[in-house]
Amino acid sequence: MKRAETVFVKNAVNTLVLRTPRTLRIRISHPESDEAIDFPYLISLQDDHISGEVKNNDILEESFKKNVDAGELWVWFYGLDNPPTVWPFDIVPETAVEEVTDTQTRLNALSYDCGEVDGKMGPLTEESLRRFQKANELVECGDVNDETTQQLEMLYGS
Repeated sequence: MKRAETVFVKNAVNTLVLRTPRTLRIRISHPESDEAIDFPYLISLQDDHISGEVKNNDILEESFKKNVDAGELWVWFYGLDNPPTVWPFDIVPETAVEEVTDTQTRLNALSYDCGEVDGKMGPLTEESLRRFQKANELVECGDVNDETTQQLEMLYGS
């Protein structure tokens, strides 16, 4: 099998979504193979490590006891004798990622360029929100609040 980049995370960003308190749930898939191959993995959460195997195109779901907000996922797609593919990640509540992702999608569609839809509230997204809020006579705070969400849904749809 030829080495290739792998798509594995919701929204195609390096953000793993916390589905329930302290549970990671992600799909691991190799884009060049539909075979049910087992891939070894390691999740590094500060000083804790969780390891196991996951089949290609299956969901990797792991619970952990610590309250952490970042870590790394290591997957050995080409066997343990080869280097792993490593993704650093942030863990954020699902509602926060969906809220920001939805807002970024709507802002971009309405020509308030906030850059790549990545689920992260960065400076470009905040500036786009301020421009949108000003143009729609809302409080210019640069945050996603109820008034802004309602106006975005009215103009773009829910």
